[in-house]
Amino acid sequence: MSWIVLALIPFQGPLYTLTYFTAELGLGISLMGWNLIMERLSATARGVTLSQYTVYSTLGQLVSTLLAGIFVGSSTSLIRIPFALTGAITLSCAFLGQRTDVDVEDPARRPRVSRKLLRFFLISFLFTVVWSFAWPLFPMAQVYIFHMTYFNVAVISVIGGISTLFLRNRVGRLVDRNRRFSMFLGRILLATFPLAYALAPNIFVIYAVEPVAGLTSLLGSTAYVSYLYDSSTKEDVKMSLGVYSLVQGLGAVVGSLISSAIFMGVEPILGLERGVEYLLLTSAVLRIMTSFGYLKLKV
Repeated sequence: MSWIVLALIPFQGPLYTLTYFTAELGLGISLMGWNLIMERLSATARGVTLSQYTVYSTLGQLVSTLLAGIFVGSSTSLIRIPFALTGAITLSCAFLGQRTDVDVEDPARRPRVSRKLLRFFLISFLFTVVWSFAWPLFPMAQVYIFHMTYFNVAVISVIGGISTLFLRNRVGRLVDRNRRFSMFLGRILLATFPLAYALAPNIFVIYAVEPVAGLTSLLGSTAYVSYLYDSSTKEDVKMSLGVYSLVQGLGAVVGSLISSAIFMGVEPILGLERGVEYLLLTSAVLRIMTSFGYLKLKV
């Protein structure tokens, strides 16, 4: 519903920000939907099965992103139509989800978070802070450094999506064989993107490194949720998913705010382009450093 509202209101002001915030809340809550399938999967099949779901999602993203990019072009006003369609499709999926059969059981005891998962949540929070540090910078780099159009952004998404399709089976097997290394690989490779945006001389270099997004997307949607289920009892898994969503949300807010505050301080000194580039390099280094924490997790 929030996306439909976004299509109808001005693209600025507190109402737009609040509505977009509501839409993002829905994305965070959607993580709980994995309960519909995960409890029916064995630990040795979770990576492969989740990667299959990621492929279905990617196919939809490929079609919608490419069509939206071609339709919108460089006209900001036309983006309202894809927003409205997104809202309509999301509402349809929500109604379909109501028809899904779910087994509901009262837990034998009150849920709790294990010490093993507390370590995972701490590492995830720290990484999400440095991960989201670059998020406010990417749009500025796209607009002011590379002068991208909506079509350019769509091409980037399509390249990453095609990579996801080709890597599905390999990543699924890797996650099932080695959870810890999969989590580490999925995080350290995320340093590729701020490095590319900071150092690339033109947009074609961005295109060239974008296939890495297919790998990080698959690992991001399989390895960490699988680890949560591996490390939780049946009574605790729902709380673990909720805490994980909370940790990621808080980390994203903290990292984005820190990045924005630092940029506002350095822009008058370095200028917009240099300020963005230096902060992106900082983000890449921090991503590499914090990703090693996943190698210390118990499996």
